[in-house]
Amino acid sequence: MYLLFYSAAVLVCMALLIAFNYRQITMWKIMLYIGWVYILGIYGSRLLATFESHPIHKISVKDFFNSESGLTFYGGYVPILIITLFFLRHVATSKADYLKKLAFFIIVFHLGYAIGRLGCHYSADGCYGSVTFSKFGMRYTWGIKPTLFPVYPTPLFETALNTFLLVVFSTLFRFKRYNQIVCTSFILFPLSRFLIEFIRNNSILALGFTLNQIISLFLMLAQPGLFFLRSKKIPL
Repeated sequence: MYLLFYSAAVLVCMALLIAFNYRQITMWKIMLYIGWVYILGIYGSRLLATFESHPIHKISVKDFFNSESGLTFYGGYVPILIITLFFLRHVATSKADYLKKLAFFIIVFHLGYAIGRLGCHYSADGCYGSVTFSKFGMRYTWGIKPTLFPVYPTPLFETALNTFLLVVFSTLFRFKRYNQIVCTSFILFPLSRFLIEFIRNNSILALGFTLNQIISLFLMLAQPGLFFLRSKKIPL
């Protein structure tokens, strides 16, 4: 189920990128880029999930390909972010064009992420939150890891948040607020991932934080810096 929604998200994103960049970026370049996104998204996430659920010295190729522990999103997000910045650096014609394209890619990302999290929800692979008897709780009676008690449906929370960001950023894009879109997303997205971990079931890794929270804190600092370094090298 997750793979179905992930594939659907990638196809929708590819269609939007091709439509937006018609006659600006050749189709084969976008398709090549999307191909790498698809591969890195699946296998990067699976690799990090394997490291998260197995001691490093006991990990085998079989564990990697047969893992049923789900996927850890940041394993795919980080390499995709890097190749996206380099790809846009390659195809952009100016700093203004780079910023505009990056803003649109971010909008498309939030749409794809909102769709992809529905795959987590319907597969019920354990990425939901902790037990709660509040009005926000729901029982997963299906999937890989059904629940006995109601839990926080965190994938639905993330889908709702990213749909909201999609609407806000699309509005800002119409008014050419590209820099605001980039800066807000680079801070707000990892912040939201950091906060939602407090109601999820992931185990603590260090200093009272989960692996996703540590990566989120790193990204809140690293993403703006990486963006700044790449954009400095683009001619005016």
